[in-house]
Amino acid sequence: MLKQYKPKKCYKCGKTFYKNKDESIDRWVKRKYCSRECSDIHRRGTEKTPIIKNCAVCGKEMTKKYDESWKRWNKKKFCSRDCQTKGTNYKAPSTAFKKGNKPHNFKADGYGYNAVHQWVNRHYKKSGVCEKCGKAGKTQWANISGNYERSIDDFSELCYSCHTKMDKANPKRPKMKGSVL
Repeated sequence: MLKQYKPKKCYKCGKTFYKNKDESIDRWVKRKYCSRECSDIHRRGTEKTPIIKNCAVCGKEMTKKYDESWKRWNKKKFCSRDCQTKGTNYKAPSTAFKKGNKPHNFKADGYGYNAVHQWVNRHYKKSGVCEKCGKAGKTQWANISGNYERSIDDFSELCYSCHTKMDKANPKRPKMKGSVL
């Protein structure tokens, strides 16, 4: 048989409250308030006035939540994601480089080796047939001139074997660090 606990009256608001099923007996014995808000108000001595802001787009009132940090609350301008995307004064963070704040892999003279290869892979599909020997199988995009321009005319689709032979014969090929060739 379950033991019945006597209901208590809140010290602050006078509301009657009961023991929760998952609440320990020690906690129930010490408990004086019906909610956390009543406890906080009683400890401070005055009722806390809600902090209110208006949404920058729709004008709807927003109140600071109890568990919301002040740092987050101070940055908050919109009531929802919909308002954030509709916001007239809202601009998405710029991806352009800010003066003096360039990424570690920025190349002042243009784009790099990997960027050009990624561009070719994105814009052109491989046929799976080597342009030099005609062998079907796995192929790679091989740069012809060594200048790595963003043009399909500067690339040919070769099998691994033909690609390696072409790179060894190409005098303009850039030397990679640790290369034994």
